[in-house]
Amino acid sequence: MELRLADVPGRTIGDALVEVGSHCAESGETASEALGDPVPYARSLDLPGQEPPELPVGGLVPWAVQAVGLLLLTTSFPALRSGHPVDLTTGDLTVAGLLVASMAALGRWSTPVLRAVAIHPFLTWLAMMGHVAVLVGVFLLLDGVVARVPGALAVAVGAAALLVGTAWALVGMHRDRWADDPITTTLAPERPTGPAMEALRYGAALLAPAAAVLLVAVDLLTGV
Repeated sequence: MELRLADVPGRTIGDALVEVGSHCAESGETASEALGDPVPYARSLDLPGQEPPELPVGGLVPWAVQAVGLLLLTTSFPALRSGHPVDLTTGDLTVAGLLVASMAALGRWSTPVLRAVAIHPFLTWLAMMGHVAVLVGVFLLLDGVVARVPGALAVAVGAAALLVGTAWALVGMHRDRWADDPITTTLAPERPTGPAMEALRYGAALLAPAAAVLLVAVDLLTGV
């Protein structure tokens, strides 16, 4: 993980792992006994990195559409169920803007974020919870009504945006494998991608629809 965060190519990482495995097989030692802590050892290799791939700005659009659709669908469904119109507030619009800005920031500074998750998982979790708390606070405090729309229309627009954003993201993942750099070796440069990795690859785009289904189900079960 340390080498990956340093943007070392996958094949170079694979060769380094092969060398470690060969040394341990010959010496009979474990990797920690022979080499010590893996992070300082990985840094001591001083392996050349590569320029990290940049996510095209257009690649963030489907995720933004998906997030806005999820927000609109889950906030308007209770109004549809109760037969009331949906009040679009300044809090709704601000939260949508903050979500889009957050995704853009993650795309821009993905490597520092991943390093923080790997090294300080608890602090990263606290930061994420703080971010959620800010969004909730903005949503509740900025309650000025900007527009009032029928609940059915709001739900339809939210569901359509969620479906379009999800399909768009899945198509983009399949077409533009811009971030693919599997860990291989010089002796075995090709390694087929297993079903588990493919599921992880596309699973991220399905999190928002899954969350929408869950939140709608909870509303149906708990609503009166």
